[in-house]
Parts: sequence; C-alpha cells; structure tokens
Amino acid sequence: MFVTPLLGVASQPGGVAGVRFAAGTSAPDIPFDLVDGRIVLHVSVNGTAPAAFILDTGASANVVSLRDARSTGLGLVPWTGGFVGIGASPPDVSLATDAVTFSLPGVTLSDSHTLAMSLDETRDCLGPAPDIHGFLGAPLFRAAIVKIDYAAKRLSLYEPRTYRYRGNGRSVPIEMDATYTYTMVSIAAKKGAAVRAKLVVDTGAGALSLTKQFAAAHTAAACRNARAWRGMRKRRTFR
Repeated sequence: MFVTPLLGVASQPGGVAGVRFAAGTSAPDIPFDLVDGRIVLHVSVNGTAPAAFILDTGASANVVSLRDARSTGLGLVPWTGGFVGIGASPPDVSLATDAVTFSLPGVTLSDSHTLAMSLDETRDCLGPAPDIHGFLGAPLFRAAIVKIDYAAKRLSLYEPRTYRYRGNGRSVPIEMDATYTYTMVSIAAKKGAAVRAKLVVDTGAGALSLTKQFAAAHTAAACRNARAWRGMRKRRTFR
C-alpha cells in the first residue's frame, strides 16, 4: 500500500488542476493494470473512449499523445518551459491551449495546462505495455491524496482537506525540490553491507534503478569484499 501526500513539483507549466468527485469526497477502488511494474489506468480525455495512461509521480505535468491531441481538436502551441519525466531527451512538446478533463471512475481531473507530445519512442521503450496514450503526473498528486494498493490493483483518490489516514502503515520522510520527490533508503546486496541512497520516487519507472556511477562504485566494493554482485546486468536495474 502506498499513500502519497501532496507533492509540490514546481517544474510544470504553472496551471491549476482540480478534482471533482462524482459523490462525496473520494473515488475509491479504481481498477488499474500493473504492467512491468507500471500502473496503467484507463482514462477518458474530454469524453473520449477510455485509453491507457501511466500513473507517473516522476512526470512534471499531465501528458496526452500528440496524435490524440490533434484528433480531438485541442489547440496547441509550442512549449519551451521544459519538462521532466519521460526519458532523458523527450520529443518536442506542445501546450494545450484548451482545458483538458481526465476522467476515471467516480472522479474527474481538470487541467488547464496539459502538455502534448509524440509518444511513439516512449511506447517502444515500454516493451510489453499496452498502447499508451498519455501520463497522469504531478497535477493529480497535487490535487488529491492518492492511495495505491498494488496487491489489489486498486487506486483511491481523496479530497486532501477531509482525508484522515487510518491504518498501520509507516510514514516515510520525503524531500522535494523543483523537479523531483526523494526518499532515503538502505540498499543491500546478498552478503553485502547496506548502503544508504537517495532515490527519486517514480511510479512510472517500473523498477528500482540506480545511477551508473552509484552502481559502479558499490559494485566494485561488493565484488572485492564478497563477490556478491557477480552477473549484475549492465543497466544496473534491480527489482
């Protein structure tokens, strides 16, 4: 179970997004698919048929595919303000000049600053994931409390002003800057000593990934001391 607080991500187009619940102050038990570690939701954009979107805490804005934006008649202008969250070199980005609504069962997210970009290369990178039409990112996490039940594959959204957590979960300290949300963890290989690491909280990553520099430094130490990490994959990704 994973419950997010309000995430204040500043690297976004600067609009205001809001949620509207169909009833009360929550939208519980929204089903999702878990594909290669990524949460895939079925989202309706401006009343269109639901399509696959990835829930991504690492994306600094909500994103729709450029193809869908054009087919639905969204007004678009070039966006030069930068974007974080989809690859190291994202394609050219446009800003939707029209308000966009993202609908899930029991709740609608309205966003006046949605980005549009080609997702063709992103689809290629995602492997077995379904045909992805967009990403729900930081605006959703700023507008609502998000509870993710990975075991049950259910997502629940709550009004922040009335939400009260009731459960046996642990609170994990986080740190936020203008781009990402971080947390400190301990990582230990088999027979190796634990190492402290500062990681980005990113539900769109699909796996626990370490930077090349971090992995190389601690792999070398582990191999010298215990030969514990023999056969590590070149991409230094741990599941």
